[in-house]
Amino acid sequence: MVTAASVTDREAGWMLLELLRMRHWRISLVWADGGYTGRPVDLAAMSCGSR
Repeated sequence: MVTAASVTDREAGWMLLELLRMRHWRISLVWADGGYTGRPVDLAAMSCGSR
């Protein structure tokens, strides 16, 4: 995924997760760097399930 320089890694990661979830709905586990915290991670955990 290529984004503008003004798009943060967190924002791009969230967009990528949304695309991933729509295309590959069976994915149940996603690993992320420790820098990914806050609302996007919470939403991803609700969307994909958390462990």
